[in-house]
Amino acid sequence: RADHAGTTAPADRRDALAAAAELVAGVEALAGDDVRATVGRVDVAPNAATTIAARCVAWVDVRGRDDGALATAVERVEDAARAAAGRRGVAVDAVEESRSPAVTFATPLRDALGGPEVTCWAGHDSGVLAAALPAALVLVRNRSGVSHAPEEHVDLDDAAAGVDALVRAVEGIA
Repeated sequence: RADHAGTTAPADRRDALAAAAELVAGVEALAGDDVRATVGRVDVAPNAATTIAARCVAWVDVRGRDDGALATAVERVEDAARAAAGRRGVAVDAVEESRSPAVTFATPLRDALGGPEVTCWAGHDSGVLAAALPAALVLVRNRSGVSHAPEEHVDLDDAAAGVDALVRAVEGIA
């Protein structure tokens, strides 16, 4: 419920942003070896410095090493949202916008590429293709180790090595 930030006593607040802050902390605590969980975006209304938030939409990205880990993590996020909402006296509505199953790439392609087997937490086109045809993924070294940020950088030699590995694999299978 939107209300005046200066005159509304703590016990009388129904602060959607405070509930979302609890959810963010709960989501962060889920991350581990089998799960990645992130709140990457929030939208607050009325979004005014002197007003208690009446509405807050939080986008939660949850990824699991396998479908079971993912399902468990999503349940835990929903439980955390309901618990935070209950403590803050606000309503919560959890909506699943999309879900992608875990993908295991084609063994012959993985073997032809010759690299180590790794878990790739990123969603890539090759994962979508794997539902329809044999697919694999070539990961190229990123000198900074940072992704989706200006610091991300791949040297041309590393990109060329990835292309070479792909060409060798395709030639070996053909």
